[in-house]
Amino acid sequence: MIIVIAAIVSNGNGVKKLGSGTTPPAGTSPNAAAQSSPAPANVGPVGTGFSVTTTGDNGSQVKYDVTLNKVDQNATPSDEFNTAPSGDHLAAAEFTITGVSGQESADANSNATATMANAESAQWGVENVTDGTNFNSGEFSVGPGQTAVGWVTFEVPDGQTITQVQWAEPFSTGAPATWTVS
Repeated sequence: MIIVIAAIVSNGNGVKKLGSGTTPPAGTSPNAAAQSSPAPANVGPVGTGFSVTTTGDNGSQVKYDVTLNKVDQNATPSDEFNTAPSGDHLAAAEFTITGVSGQESADANSNATATMANAESAQWGVENVTDGTNFNSGEFSVGPGQTAVGWVTFEVPDGQTITQVQWAEPFSTGAPATWTVS
């Protein structure tokens, strides 16, 4: 039964890079575009937008766009109560989420993950940073044309940096949106 529910829920769900299509860039011949090896459809640099398709709480299909705007590798805590655990520093990632169709309410803290240079995942944190707010304690809600902007904080071991940020809907079977951080 769980497999059947997962198959129904994931039907048509996934991530697609915004603007990704089969048309070659302007000024490029179709042959030149075919000879280059494009990045996978779910990978791009910071600033790339992705279209996410998922299933809403009522079972209908929901679409929204998500963009990683920037990453602060050494985010400043908003006050003395929001410091990183001993041996860690805070990093933060700013996202813009825009509703396309349906209504999506989710937790950005659960959807976002960060990978460090040592290939391990950084723990997301509840700390507030001076860069901006963590949506509504991680929660965001968007409908068609509505936009939410917020930060997700990560607790990164001292000496490490974030090299990749990913966005995935829980229970999604497709590849997550992935941003490379330089």
